[in-house]
Amino acid sequence: MELCMAAQEDDTPWELPAAETEDPEGSAGPPQTLLNGRAHFSILGVVRRKPSRADAESTLSKSCSDKLALKQVTSILSFPTSLLIVPTPNAYISNIILPEDELNRVGCDRSFGGGETGRMRRLKDQVWVSTPAIGGTFRFHPFTVCSLPMDVFEAMWKYGKPTGTSPQGNVKTGNVSAVWTAPPSYSTRPPFSAMGNQTPQLFQEEWHKEYFKTAPTNLNETLINGVKQGYRLNSPGYKKASALSRARMWALLRDSVQLLQECCKVAPGPFDDTYSSSVSECVLSAPTYNSLKSMSIIMRLSLQRHLVQGDARYVLQNWIRNQGDGGWGLDVFDIPAKAKIERSQPL
Repeated sequence: MELCMAAQEDDTPWELPAAETEDPEGSAGPPQTLLNGRAHFSILGVVRRKPSRADAESTLSKSCSDKLALKQVTSILSFPTSLLIVPTPNAYISNIILPEDELNRVGCDRSFGGGETGRMRRLKDQVWVSTPAIGGTFRFHPFTVCSLPMDVFEAMWKYGKPTGTSPQGNVKTGNVSAVWTAPPSYSTRPPFSAMGNQTPQLFQEEWHKEYFKTAPTNLNETLINGVKQGYRLNSPGYKKASALSRARMWALLRDSVQLLQECCKVAPGPFDDTYSSSVSECVLSAPTYNSLKSMSIIMRLSLQRHLVQGDARYVLQNWIRNQGDGGWGLDVFDIPAKAKIERSQPL
């Protein structure tokens, strides 16, 4: 918000908006107000929504800073992965790197910090035990915000948003996204554990030239409006859906559970116990994505994660849940093309 204020010709605070909507689940707090990303920039420390453009259709998708603040408590584990992986300290973000000209320490301390001015301060000493059967705990894990010199940033990210010194001029926004994920077995991974506050120096080394090369096991996708390039938006399917979609992640979770079950038949292992049986029952029998999530809470598989999210959302203020689009099952991949167009269920 400080950067937004500095970019205004007139930084006079806007008239405060009236409450627009209530949390559908009900809340003991005050009425919830939806704020566009850059609107009412004098209101600090509250959740904002995407997109930030005033002429764009409103959504309940939260801003990047709000999502990152939440991840400091919930970890980077998504709902499907949290059923198989415990939230150890390695599941939390350690460093966030920002271009030097786009880093405001006061704003970062307020948005992410657990200090006196940080909006996460009420959660910094809390601990939530993940699942007694498997261990692991959720807690507040603050990350370090590092700055990257602009000359290094522009050399590494020459196709990024133009700055005042960039010769590119004005550019138009696009609807194309690039997805790249490196496998953990990649031999030239950088020494992130030794980064500390020396991030800029590391980025000037030669290792990043090798690190960002394409490996055979990398995940590489190009998405247009959320659909893999080369496929039509109105005919979703397994091959057409992104690996980041909820349907593909649920399908991968199902395949992983089935594989573990088969392995346990040959040689009993850690997946052959009461907790694992509950995970199998939940993942393989849930008819819809909504029921998958609700069953996991009722069966106490993701109850603590649910409580962690609720506590963090309350602390962050005016966090209105984005829900109501989970009434589909994995049969969405098997529906004929014409029926898919009529059904038009999101992945």
